[in-house]
Amino acid sequence: MSPWWKTFFEGNFSDFFLERDKKTTKAIIGFLVKKLSLKKGMIVFDQCCGIGSLSLALARKGITTIGVDQSAAYITHAKKEAKRYGLNCTFHSGDAFAFIPPKRCDAVINWYTSFGYSRNDRKNMKMLACAYKSLKSGGCIILDYYNISYIVKHFEPLHREERNVRGKNFLITRFSEIDKKNGMLISTWTYCRPNGMEKVYIGETRMYTPSDFKKLFLKAGFTEIRLYGDTSGGALQKESPRCIIIGKKS
Repeated sequence: MSPWWKTFFEGNFSDFFLERDKKTTKAIIGFLVKKLSLKKGMIVFDQCCGIGSLSLALARKGITTIGVDQSAAYITHAKKEAKRYGLNCTFHSGDAFAFIPPKRCDAVINWYTSFGYSRNDRKNMKMLACAYKSLKSGGCIILDYYNISYIVKHFEPLHREERNVRGKNFLITRFSEIDKKNGMLISTWTYCRPNGMEKVYIGETRMYTPSDFKKLFLKAGFTEIRLYGDTSGGALQKESPRCIIIGKKS
């Protein structure tokens, strides 16, 4: 059976959720540049880059970016944007559990909860292992995830919203449940088109705590672990919406 993420991100998810507003992207880029000490000429590996939003934004600052994503459609979009604006980006369609850039990088970014898709910790660790191998000595990885304590406290089993895509309104329903036995957060997404047709996708992510992440990062070889709760650089707390982890390759 094919892993859920092989089909989940095709089509609808790209249309509805991968386009980020400029204000949010600007805040993320400012945070990345500051915390990773990024400068012009450096190389950044964007692991699970999606349509390349962050890679393209970093490239506009003179930083060379290398992105990988399993979705050929996303990579095609990212390549077109890079070519359109003459940006120094290279995008690859591939498996982030195995892909290592052709050049060693100064930093690795893994953003928008693009980690923990497998119930098997060893499988998830492969992504961290690739990040470690991709880095130069002294380079850092930064990984953005949801904050489990925040999710549990503000758990929302059912969420509905309307989104307008190319002039048409879609109803999106997300039903979430916590699988305590396997330590997974499972979400069932239903996309209802204006004509009444529906598509259903199921995704799941490992419910890693900040303590779990520290252990995973240390096991992968990273040191000097730092935790943040948002892109303003605030300390990670129970009420922080995100769990952002930074680790260094010695």
